[in-house]
Amino acid sequence: MLRRFQMLGALSADQLGRLADGGHRFSVVDLSGKHREVRLYLSGRRKKFRLAQFDLWFSDFNLRSIAGERFHNEIRPAIDSAGSIPSGTIVILPSGGGSTLTFSIPRGQEGFWLKRASEYLLDTQNLYSIAPDFQKAS
Repeated sequence: MLRRFQMLGALSADQLGRLADGGHRFSVVDLSGKHREVRLYLSGRRKKFRLAQFDLWFSDFNLRSIAGERFHNEIRPAIDSAGSIPSGTIVILPSGGGSTLTFSIPRGQEGFWLKRASEYLLDTQNLYSIAPDFQKAS
């Protein structure tokens, strides 16, 4: 049974933007009403770009590759207008989707983009279940 973490969808952009560097655990509710865990890792609070990674591994869901691509296309102009990104700062998902959504955020825009990313993760059309694959393997 998942410990009830703070609901990801209940946080405002301002609250998300004020999160400290490090790992944070949140709860999301799937279509069946079950609480699922999503983790957020943040680093670079004092740098020009902050690195964010939402990790879905513990939720038994993956992000559809098209949703990851749409999100990265949406954030790209904000990144480009903020100037050059130091080498190794941005990571974009390979095609095929995955259990993480990793991106860089220009300083001062953290709350907006973390909220926008969480909206992608809360939209069940952007996700697919990986639970049956694990059940078949066991």
